[in-house]
Amino acid sequence: MPNLFTQVIHIEMVRSTRLSLEQQAQIDLMVELGLYFSEMSRRIGRSRDCIRRYVNDPLAYGTAKSPGRPRILNQREERAVVRCALNTVKSANDVIAELDLKASKSTVLRTFHRSGHLKRAVLKPVPKMSDAHKLKRLAFAKSNMAQDWSKIVWSDEKKFNLDGPDGAHSYWRDLRKDPMTFSRRNFGGGSLMVWGAFCNNKAVALKFVTCKTNSVDYQATLQSGIVPFFSRGNRKKTHIFQQDNAAIHKSGATMNWFATKKIKTLDWPANSPDLNPIENVWGLLARAVYRHGKQFQTVSDLKDTILDEWNKLQPSYLQSLTDSMSNRLCQVIQNFGGSTTNVEIRVQRGENVVECSESPNDKQEGENIVLRKPVETQPSTSKSNAPEARSPQQSQRKRLHSSKATNLDEIIKFIILEMKEKKEDFDLSEDCKKYIEHASPRRKCRTMKTKIVQILYKVPVEEFVLNKEDKVVRYKSTVSLNFMEIN
Repeated sequence: MPNLFTQVIHIEMVRSTRLSLEQQAQIDLMVELGLYFSEMSRRIGRSRDCIRRYVNDPLAYGTAKSPGRPRILNQREERAVVRCALNTVKSANDVIAELDLKASKSTVLRTFHRSGHLKRAVLKPVPKMSDAHKLKRLAFAKSNMAQDWSKIVWSDEKKFNLDGPDGAHSYWRDLRKDPMTFSRRNFGGGSLMVWGAFCNNKAVALKFVTCKTNSVDYQATLQSGIVPFFSRGNRKKTHIFQQDNAAIHKSGATMNWFATKKIKTLDWPANSPDLNPIENVWGLLARAVYRHGKQFQTVSDLKDTILDEWNKLQPSYLQSLTDSMSNRLCQVIQNFGGSTTNVEIRVQRGENVVECSESPNDKQEGENIVLRKPVETQPSTSKSNAPEARSPQQSQRKRLHSSKATNLDEIIKFIILEMKEKKEDFDLSEDCKKYIEHASPRRKCRTMKTKIVQILYKVPVEEFVLNKEDKVVRYKSTVSLNFMEIN
């Protein structure tokens, strides 16, 4: 049995795709460290023969022509197809028409799939935010980094329909049978509005309210919902109530009610549902209530189900939502007040900007960005008529500035050029120092990030400016690099 298992693993490894640039970089580093092929195979999960073919002739690896008829689109056209479709709502036919391609829709779709980083996704709705909203969110995040979130009472309203949540419904269809259908009554068959609150790892209250409420109705809900909670012990001094900026929440009568009850409220930025952890509770509750496409005939049945699922909320789940607030605020700061769905890091030298975007889940540990007071800058109006002669390094840097970098490699290349001109020392481990001198060739630059395994950015930002014309944050900073040793 062990021999059979080994053969199966070997077959799977041989059938794997071509070595990626990251895997090639890892192999280069392990060769320099003197590791055996068997150890390399164990670390990256590829066969020894595959690794040996690459090590014997790295430059020729992957250059063999595939047999058969050549593709309709060459590599340059395929890259253009992918660039044309990135982060747009264009269809395959739109791309064909825009690029004037002599290719079918199926060919373009196959090109999308082969790219490896392009897939069809549903647009995630986020609130419309102006520059003023982003600045307020940024100020809120910076001023509340040291907040004790276990003392915050989170609250919000949620509407439940008898026929299920608003939006599309999907299922796994058996093509051998007739398709399933989904029926919906007029106006969803009726609805139910609920108000809920939780604090730290405990559900505070769940109240059923009317869909149309005023300040008086809202105060009555708070009276039975949060007053008993705040009346226990010393909570009026230690705890803070959170609510959004709905009209009935911020009316003069409601704020006077809070002052009379001596309940402190959190100054909440507008258009910030992504910062409110109770939104995650509503999502979990809706999935549980409408599990398996369930629909309800009466409001009473829907109410009973909502109460049952609310009472099933686990303290550990609520605690995890409370603990996530620090990460949410960090994402707001990193995104300069924008939505927490994406993290954007921008590094500037002088008047030129190099940008990098990455997912919050892909962000490496150790990246630190400190924002300070905004300053105003005057745009330069003078232009030189005679072009200045540039060195190869300056020309390479100019190309970096003229186009936005989509990954960390371009920023690494940019920083290395700057550090070489200033003749500053790199803080590197002994195993990785030798690769800095080979950073200029294109292939070495692209794979350097994986050669040194992990890069820790420390960016103390001196100033930042929000440019209202192109909505790009520009700021000056100094950068130092630290490289960790391979495990």
